[in-house]
Amino acid sequence: MRHIFNLIIGVLAISAIAIAVFSFVNSPKIGFVRSQVLISEFSGMKKANQKVEIESLRFTARLDTLKMEYQETLNLISLHRSEGKPIDSLLMEAQRRENNIQNYSIAAENALAEIENKYLEGAINQMNAYIETYGKKNNYEVILGSTLSGSILYGGEALDITEEVLDSMNSEYNE
Repeated sequence: MRHIFNLIIGVLAISAIAIAVFSFVNSPKIGFVRSQVLISEFSGMKKANQKVEIESLRFTARLDTLKMEYQETLNLISLHRSEGKPIDSLLMEAQRRENNIQNYSIAAENALAEIENKYLEGAINQMNAYIETYGKKNNYEVILGSTLSGSILYGGEALDITEEVLDSMNSEYNE
């Protein structure tokens, strides 16, 4: 009887070990990335931000030129007033230049928003595609992204793959 009892205990122990090993082997591989870190440190995103900044400077330079021309017209109005010369045509010119500034400001703001969306969306699409490829290549079932809005409130360091994904992504991007 004791022998049968030991045999049953042994079979149960081996079964428990087998179940534990099977569960461990078949458990899904899960990781997460800190999205803000990827967005701020991804070389493609940095390049996109540089392109947006260059466009912004171009718009700003043109706007500064329009403002300078407007100021010159106002200076002429002041000069003509002090000399008693007619200023009607200069007032109309000043109004036209002021309208140009307002119209250009609105158009530049809209154009810059489109440019920003185009470049940043492209960089984000690159990141998402790379993370998907990385996950498949490294046998991840799920890669989650932590955001400021709290989709992941806590993740242990063992599951945080941000740095390895970032290094690999930047390495591939810079090739």
